[in-house]
Amino acid sequence: MKISLFIRLFGYCLAASLFNNILHAKDETKPLILQGVRDGIQTAQLEPEVSQAIDKVVGELTHQNIVSDDGCDDKVRPVYVSFQGLIEASLSNYLKENPEAKLQVFFHTPAPPTPFCLGDEKPTNLMHPSIESNKGSQKTVISRKQTTQSLLMNGAKIVNIFPESGLKKRTETQVKNYETVKQRFNDRFFDIRTKSEVDKGYVGATYILTDKAGDKWLFSIRSSQVNSPKEAKDRWQLVLGPISDKDVQAFYIDTFEYLMKLTEGKIQQYLLPEQ
Repeated sequence: MKISLFIRLFGYCLAASLFNNILHAKDETKPLILQGVRDGIQTAQLEPEVSQAIDKVVGELTHQNIVSDDGCDDKVRPVYVSFQGLIEASLSNYLKENPEAKLQVFFHTPAPPTPFCLGDEKPTNLMHPSIESNKGSQKTVISRKQTTQSLLMNGAKIVNIFPESGLKKRTETQVKNYETVKQRFNDRFFDIRTKSEVDKGYVGATYILTDKAGDKWLFSIRSSQVNSPKEAKDRWQLVLGPISDKDVQAFYIDTFEYLMKLTEGKIQQYLLPEQ
């Protein structure tokens, strides 16, 4: 069976299995996650303009499941990287308060993910220039070391997908830091090292939450370059909604079709049994 057909059948079957649950389940998970982000804004000590932009994104996600933003990288990246850190903290709290919930995280990046490569040193060489120049966003990058490990400690399963050549983009110390995390959480922290680079349109992270009611939710963050006549811009996209939603499901299927091909099917072993 072709990989694409497998994923599509899986997506359609998943939607069908969720339909009855969605009819009677209270839509409380998404508001809880977003409230956790709002609470985090108050304590994260971000730059005022970044806090305001994140608050705007939260407002948009309250009423829709997919939002995107095209803009200069130095302005957009701090907002979305900070949002990612805040939602990781919120998801971690949700797992802690709801032990029956499950979370799978797939990082698909050009190199081992930054948070797992951090040591105690100031990680300026791991930061994008737009983040390095923003002290508030710098703190968020550093705090993601805590939020990602908090996810692991609260039972999340994390799979890192990056090209074998991506290891060369990290220093020896950074690779050692990554391997230390891998050894510490060897029952829930994995990697798939691919032959090919991750396509720029798919660089990001995908989080699949099975909430306490058994309903499945997708959070995804992606960035890609958009070339306009005047300047090169980045398109950042966020998805936060139930996988039963038509548009969210389409995004989900597209993501995993690509990741199945990129990993030559290896990602399948890390999917939950019902997937």
